[in-house]
Amino acid sequence: MDNGVFEPTTIGMPQGGVFFPLLANIALNSLDWHLDEHGLRFVCYADDFVVMCRSHT
Repeated sequence: MDNGVFEPTTIGMPQGGVFFPLLANIALNSLDWHLDEHGLRFVCYADDFVVMCRSHT
């Protein structure tokens, strides 16, 4: 939306595209590996990540 006028997206990957989860898994595989290597607990789906940690604050 630009100045209150809707403009359709013409670039990038469409939401709900069938290939996006696969591409995200390929691109973010090293992040998964590093989190797991350091013993961090995490949940991920496509490009959404939740990293769980304990805080002493």
